[in-house]
Amino acid sequence: MTTERLQTVNSVLDETDNRLEVGQAAGAKVWLSGFPVLDKTLAGGFRSGELVLVGGGQGLGKTTFALQVMRNLVATGHTAVYFSFDHDNTTLIERLIAMGSGRDRRVVRGFTEAGT
Repeated sequence: MTTERLQTVNSVLDETDNRLEVGQAAGAKVWLSGFPVLDKTLAGGFRSGELVLVGGGQGLGKTTFALQVMRNLVATGHTAVYFSFDHDNTTLIERLIAMGSGRDRRVVRGFTEAGT
């Protein structure tokens, strides 16, 4: 991929054509989210190099969804970065532990607060 930020459409077409002629992938790598319906909707999954923002009202599951996608990507050998302005590190770890254990997050929090 070129490091130039601005390219003409013609140069992008030429570069893509050259890659395809030698059997290389012409576009971004596709990473499965772990949710088949979402992957189908996204024409295969998330694209490398793209930033994904999840928006919605309070309590609709944005954090849980994003953590599940991140966990699925990491489980298949990919890397992921999670940024949150709403939750501290402990809250996010509690949610990940709860997902992995199949327990309610309030139960996990009770265990961690009790020191067990």
